[in-house]
Amino acid sequence: MDTKSIKNKFLRDIGIFILSILVISFNISLNKTIDKYKEFKNTYKDNFYDENSVRSSFEFFNTVLKDYINLYKDLDGNKKADVYNKELENSKLAKEEAIKEAEANIRSIFNNLSEEEIKSKIEESRKIIMEEDDSVDQHFNYIYENTKNTLYGNVNIEFFFKDSSGAKITNINDSNIEKQIEENNFINNEDYYYMYFPKSKVRDNKSFYSVELANLYNYLDYSDDNLVRYYRIPKELKVGDALYDSFAEREANVSSINKKIGITTFIGSIVIVLALIIFKKRKNKDISFVESVYVKIPIDIRFIIFMISLITFNDLLKNVIPYYSYTEYCNLVILKSAIYILLDYYFLKDIVLILNNQRNIGNLLILKLYKYIFSVLKNNEAIKTNKFKSIFIISLSVIAVFCLWLESFAYWSYGLMIFSRAYLCIYILLSSILSVIIFREISIVESNTLKIAKGNYRNNLKDNKMVILKSIENNLITIEDGLKEALDKAITSEKMKSELITNVSHDLKTPLTSIINYIDLLKEEDITDEKRKKYLEVLDMKSKRLKILIEDLFEASKAVSGNMNFMKEDLNIVSLLRQVIGELEEKISQANLNIITKWPEEKAILCLDGRKTFRVYENLINNIIKYSMKNSRVYIDVINNEDDVIVVMKNISAYQIDFKAEEVIERFKRGDQSRSTEGSGLGLSIAKSIVELQGGDFKIEIDGDLFKVITRFNKINK
Repeated sequence: MDTKSIKNKFLRDIGIFILSILVISFNISLNKTIDKYKEFKNTYKDNFYDENSVRSSFEFFNTVLKDYINLYKDLDGNKKADVYNKELENSKLAKEEAIKEAEANIRSIFNNLSEEEIKSKIEESRKIIMEEDDSVDQHFNYIYENTKNTLYGNVNIEFFFKDSSGAKITNINDSNIEKQIEENNFINNEDYYYMYFPKSKVRDNKSFYSVELANLYNYLDYSDDNLVRYYRIPKELKVGDALYDSFAEREANVSSINKKIGITTFIGSIVIVLALIIFKKRKNKDISFVESVYVKIPIDIRFIIFMISLITFNDLLKNVIPYYSYTEYCNLVILKSAIYILLDYYFLKDIVLILNNQRNIGNLLILKLYKYIFSVLKNNEAIKTNKFKSIFIISLSVIAVFCLWLESFAYWSYGLMIFSRAYLCIYILLSSILSVIIFREISIVESNTLKIAKGNYRNNLKDNKMVILKSIENNLITIEDGLKEALDKAITSEKMKSELITNVSHDLKTPLTSIINYIDLLKEEDITDEKRKKYLEVLDMKSKRLKILIEDLFEASKAVSGNMNFMKEDLNIVSLLRQVIGELEEKISQANLNIITKWPEEKAILCLDGRKTFRVYENLINNIIKYSMKNSRVYIDVINNEDDVIVVMKNISAYQIDFKAEEVIERFKRGDQSRSTEGSGLGLSIAKSIVELQGGDFKIEIDGDLFKVITRFNKINK
């Protein structure tokens, strides 16, 4: 690469740098121009004579002159005799009214005094009130002095006032002014702005005022039948009064704004010209000297530089541009901003080229660090231990303490201050979040353990969604579920014990009482052989009944405890059901029941204990016989599926079913609450236990008076 090419690339960098400074200077100048213009617009109106200060001055001037002409005939201080005498008369009348009021007050207050004493006090008050005073003269003198002082500082406001008495006051040195006003000759005067107020108000007569004074005229315009007013102001104001000073200040501000606009326009023009020159000399494939060096820096480092530049730009926008002064601080911020603009331009250009696949992303320092750290820690088991986690948290805390210590030396380095404060903010934020989470979860654990301790085992701990103390939550859930299950079992056991005692005592007492009674009858000496034989038959029947109850009780106990032994073998469940129905055919006929079966054509083979399974369906059909409505139909279906066999038995109950399906399975629970039918109430309980001990399912469904028992056995249960 030749020297000329390098020089051109370097000059291009210098051009962008200078352009950045000019852009910043343009913004500073533009900002100050806009602020000055806003200040001018807020302070001044478009028309000088519409400004509030001018309006207030004229209003005061007008009031002073109006008050003066009401009392004086001319500016020399000659009073109007009739007005003066009238004021004196009014003062005298006011004193007489005061005397009358004083007399009334005295008579009201001192009504306990004698008439002579009251008259004496009234006379004293009269003397005090009627004493001579100079209040009228003081008022006239005040108006005269106030008018004199007002006119003393006036140069530009000329006036002519005339009232109905013929009194005239004017500061215009023209003997023909009155005639000019009467003939409206003032309209053609090119040297003055004017306002004319005749005695009676004439609306919308634009010939009575100059256009420049239109708003002021409307502000001062009011009807006065006793007074003619005329004002004129020279178009070229004279030096020497407040009106001229206000106008001069306004003109100075206008000049300042125009100067700032000129400077801003000049800088803006240079910016545009320089930008066009750089744009025309650009080459897309060619990069400048600074850019060629800058792109070699890893892109993540350049991104950090970009983020740091935003801090400087923030300082530039918020502090330097709005409040620029020729200080070292402001100039340093401008210089840094220009450098950052150059670097950020190359960084953003690089990003655009990368996104368009025109340039490679290059090196990533953070990626290299990540790969290195990951390779070191990947197979390190130490970081997974609680010891490492504790050391890591302690280390973070130590760094936070170190950053606090650095705060005392933060003035050494702005970057050091940024780092320490950023780390402390992140550390405090994470610590606060972690503390809130831990305290919340500790509070939840404490509350739930207290509830469990008080015997409440239904807390829905899973709804708490713990994070830190998740393992403790899982342990509590396990404990709660265990306690809940144990409590439910204990409650069920207590309930069953209570019902067992009640039902067993009732069911055993009935045949036992009959046996005792009939034994007593057999002991009688005069009993006949026929009665003896009859009593023995009853004793035999009751003893067999008692035996069945005791056997059912023992079998139910074995079933519930799981101590039953099963001799399983392959059997056809359809054949088993046919055998059960066949053995109970006589009872079915006596109950006038119509058994409707629905069997599969193929065999339904299951591996079950034949004798105990026979007992299950025998109990179920016996229940159907006992509790079904007479002359009703009973449905027995066998469903042979691929994986299981389902047996469904349905019948209409002779009794109103006013209990739940779960209750009827309980031991010693009978369909007839009066317990007047035969049976121990253990049939369904024994059947359910036998089915479940063989790996099956036993379910009862109730729909009105329809009673349905469903048993299901898996085919693969050897």
